[in-house]
Amino acid sequence: MTYYLKPPRGTVALHTLRKCVQQRFEYLVSLQNGEMIVPRNFEYLIDGSSMDRTGHFMLRLLSLSSPSFKMFVLEAETKLFINRLSALSCNNVTSMLKILYRHVKETVQQSPNISQDFIDFVVTVKHVCKIMIKMEIAVHAFKETHLESCSYYNIHVPFRMCLPLVKKREVELKSGKCIVPCGKWKHLLAILFYLHLELGMKHLKTSGCVHEALNDPRIYQLAQDLGTRFNNNTAQVTGGRITAQNVNAQSVFFPPCMVHLYKTLQFRHRLTHESRRQLTLFLKDVGMPIEEALDFWRTEYSQPRSECGSGCTHSWQKDARRYQYSIRHMYGLEGGRYTYRVPSCRSIQLLNDKTTLNKILHLKASGKPHEACHLFHAFHRDIIYATRTSGISQNLVISGDLFSKKSTSSVSFVNPVQYYLVLTSQQDVDSRNEKSN
Repeated sequence: MTYYLKPPRGTVALHTLRKCVQQRFEYLVSLQNGEMIVPRNFEYLIDGSSMDRTGHFMLRLLSLSSPSFKMFVLEAETKLFINRLSALSCNNVTSMLKILYRHVKETVQQSPNISQDFIDFVVTVKHVCKIMIKMEIAVHAFKETHLESCSYYNIHVPFRMCLPLVKKREVELKSGKCIVPCGKWKHLLAILFYLHLELGMKHLKTSGCVHEALNDPRIYQLAQDLGTRFNNNTAQVTGGRITAQNVNAQSVFFPPCMVHLYKTLQFRHRLTHESRRQLTLFLKDVGMPIEEALDFWRTEYSQPRSECGSGCTHSWQKDARRYQYSIRHMYGLEGGRYTYRVPSCRSIQLLNDKTTLNKILHLKASGKPHEACHLFHAFHRDIIYATRTSGISQNLVISGDLFSKKSTSSVSFVNPVQYYLVLTSQQDVDSRNEKSN
C-alpha cells in the first residue's frame, strides 16, 4: 500500500502505458459500482509496483480534464486505498508507514517551493507516522480484532486534517486539534490519503503540467479515450434520470444547441428529420430509456403542429409505426442494430446553416451574430455555476462575458453529452457538499 508521493521513473512503451491506465480505470469503475471485478492484467495493479504507480499518476493527471472525472478518481482511488489497508497485517502497515515517512522527508528536501498547505500536510503525516510505527502501538491498533470504539491510544492532529471525522462528531476537539482514538486511525490514514491526492491535483493544475502533457498527441488520444469511457459509464449509471416527465426540468443542463431544439419542439411540436435525430440521440446518450423516449415523442407529435412549424405534416396518430421504428432504430433495436451516438459539437455546427446557428447562440436576442458557438469555448467553472443556477434556457452566456471572471480551472467540451454530464455531476457534488454542511 502506497501514498503515491513519488512518481515512477524510467520509460514505458506506449501500448503498455495504455493498457496499464485503462486496466486501472476499469478496476476503479468496478470499485465504485460495487462489483470488484478480477483484473485481466493483475500485474498493473500490484501495490507499490512501478506500473501501479504509473497508472495512478497518469489517471491523476488525466482526471483534471473535468470536475466529474476528478471527483471520480479522488473517490475511487481512496476506496482502493481503504481496501488495501484493510487487507494488511500489522507488520505490513508498519512497513508502509516507515516508507511513507521516508518519502515525505525526501519530497520536502527535493521540492523547496512547496505550498503552505502541503507543508502542513507533511508535518501532520510525519507526526502520525512517528506514533503509529512504534511496535507496541502498531500491534494494538492494527490487529484484525481491533475495535473502532477503542481509545487506548490517541493522536492529536490539526482539525483541518480530519474534517470528515469532525463532521461526524467522532473525535474530540481541543485547542484547534482533534484527538483521534486508535479505533479511528485507519479512517485517519484514508482521510490523509484523500487530502494528499487533492493537494497533488491542485499542484498539477497550477503548474501547467496538464496542458503540457495534452500537447503530446499520444497523451491527448489516451485522454480522449478515457473521457469517452467515463462519459459512457456515467450515462449508464445515471440511466433513467431523464424521463418524459422530467425532461423539462433537466433541460436547464442541456447545451445551447439542444436547448434550441427542445424549445423549438415545445413551440412547434415538430422538428425536421435531422433535428429530431440529434435530439433523440442526445436524450439516449444521457440516459433516457427507450420506453421514455417513445412516450416523449408520442406526447409532442400527438399535438397539433404550430402554424409556424417546420412544414412537417406527419402526426403520431397517422405515423406512429414510422416514428416508433425510427426511434428504436436510433437506439440500436431495429435494422442493422448499430450503436449510434450524438454528433460532436463540430459536426452539429457543420450540419446547421448560419441562420440556425445564430438561433442556437442567441436564444435571447444578443445582437452579436458573429459570436462562435460557445460549445467550443473553454467554460470557466464559475460560469458553469451561473449557467446551472439561472438556467441556460433562459440566460445564455455569450462569449463576450465568458472570460470576464478569473478562474484557474477550465473545461472543454467536444460533444453535447459531455456538457450535460459535467453540469449534472457538478450539481451532485454541490448537493453532497450542502448536505455535509
